[in-house]
Amino acid sequence: MPPNEIDANLPQLAQISRAISHVYKVKLGRGPDRVHCHYAGPDAITCFLEGTLTPVERLLSTAEEHDRLRDIRLLVQDAVRPELSQAVERATGRAVATCTSGFDSRADIASENFRLGPA
Repeated sequence: MPPNEIDANLPQLAQISRAISHVYKVKLGRGPDRVHCHYAGPDAITCFLEGTLTPVERLLSTAEEHDRLRDIRLLVQDAVRPELSQAVERATGRAVATCTSGFDSRADIASENFRLGPA
């Protein structure tokens, strides 16, 4: 489901998971195998994305180019930050104050963390 189309029948975290998965699929060329999002207190949401490596990234991973792969991935995650934030804002009805990303190429797990503005 495109991130601008939120299914109001789904719980908030499921909406966010689907939207983030869609952004990854469109922008990186491959969606994650699994996404799970969690509330981290009343004003934060953290999402873990498993199995996000593209074929080229997998090649870099097997060549032990983890530092370069991490740098490239973080650059891409930074570029899609506005779309990720918009998806969370649509699902929660709250502004995203900050969005930070992480990536572990060895475990093939990415993270997206959102600090929400005032309710």
